[in-house]
Amino acid sequence: MSNQFIKPLAVFIILLAVFVGIIAAVGIIGTSSSTPDGESIVGQSPQQFQPDNLQFPGDPEEGDISVSSELEGGDILIDLRHDNQISRAKLEPIETALQEAGHTVTYDTGGDTLQEQLADKDGYLIVQPTSSFADSERNTIQSFTADGGRVVVLAEPTQPAVTSQSLFGSSTSLVSFGADTLTTQYGIIVGPEVLYNADDDAIDNNFKSIYAEPTASGSLTSGAEQITFDSGGYLLSTSQSEARPLFEAAEGTRTLETRREGEYITAMRNKNVVVVADSDFIRPSELYDVDNQVFISSLLEFLLPPDANTETTVTGNESVGNTTLTETPTST
Repeated sequence: MSNQFIKPLAVFIILLAVFVGIIAAVGIIGTSSSTPDGESIVGQSPQQFQPDNLQFPGDPEEGDISVSSELEGGDILIDLRHDNQISRAKLEPIETALQEAGHTVTYDTGGDTLQEQLADKDGYLIVQPTSSFADSERNTIQSFTADGGRVVVLAEPTQPAVTSQSLFGSSTSLVSFGADTLTTQYGIIVGPEVLYNADDDAIDNNFKSIYAEPTASGSLTSGAEQITFDSGGYLLSTSQSEARPLFEAAEGTRTLETRREGEYITAMRNKNVVVVADSDFIRPSELYDVDNQVFISSLLEFLLPPDANTETTVTGNESVGNTTLTETPTST
């Protein structure tokens, strides 16, 4: 082999050996250090980024669901016949609270007609139905509330939801609120958009987890100074509606699609009917955030016979049976 090939090859081998030696030395020095990875490295790991300090403040999850046991025997029907976006497992905490207080819970899965199901019930809970209510069902509910029955509807605006997942990705579809015609006959309309807020003080660790505060004093807002909705929407009232607001989204709240800022009502009541523009807050994961459990307890007691509800001392006139509702606005 000629010298013109031998000399460059020798130089390359020497340089390679030096490079490998440097890498090995660095490795030995690094492994001999007593400083754990990610700690006390000047310029790379400030104190606020240490693992023990990466704690994000969250809302306290305290309290219990408290349902009146002053008079036992309340009977509540929970709707599962309208492709509701909820399961019995998710409703177990509220079912347990009602049963422990001596009340009965029945799930309507569509066997008998709604008229037969509601015949001997005191309250009717409807959680995010995605299929519509037939005319006969709406008439049944109208007669039910006219006779003193109570109805609570937990609703969410139309929004995408994951329908299936695979190795190649996920597919989504729009999930629509199915009881819009039902709530409209009580003068309450569910708005078409989800709400959000960019202010950290107005949300629960997620820009769509908005806070809401009471706008009126009464048994449904008593003790609930702040509640949170994970996918909250807003409500509107029809012209000449007797519906009154109960809760309003925090200041600075906007609609997600059109970015319109405004004063958005998140819960309303019209006599024997309450509509809330969110259904996630009743799930176990959201149940005990801030004062959610207080509001849920009040909603459950609202569904019981008026005589079984111990929270009767309020400011203003509260509906019993078919009397007119007047909530007293809170001062701002």
